Amino acid sequence: LNGLTKEEFLIKLDASYRIENRGLIPYNPSKAHHFSMYLDGEFYSLYLRKGNYDFKTALDELDAQLLYKTILKPILEIEDLRHDNRIAYVNGKHEMITIKSSVDNGEFKVGFGMCPSNVEQMKQIADEGLTMPPKSTYILPKLRSGITIYEY
Repeated sequence: LNGLTKEEFLIKLDASYRIENRGLIPYNPSKAHHFSMYLDGEFYSLYLRKGNYDFKTALDELDAQLLYKTILKPILEIEDLRHDNRIAYVNGKHEMITIKSSVDNGEFKVGFGMCPSNVEQMKQIADEGLTMPPKSTYILPKLRSGITIYEY
């Protein structure tokens, strides 16, 4: 937690998020700007306090970017999302089980879950000439060519 106690970390989170302790009940976010968090054996739901965050571009609306701008960079001081060994990514419908396991076994101290990005968000970010954060998309099946075609 970047040297913070659990209580200090939650206080810093409270500046940007409304936090609900869910205890042992996993929370799966169903809306943009809602996150799940697993910390110290408990699940939490985090709801963005929108008055504290400035949405200027399509990238700013993206949950992966929001997590980076409000928690990972300012609180945990994770600058390099590709190479920092303090961060790992999981995907799929069993993500919270993997996150819980990684925190419970001491590999990590905290884990977050979010709603996946959608095609409209990807298109809008590309149309604005912006780049999505690392690991913010997960598309199956994986195409060997790296080209995805979307018919609209």
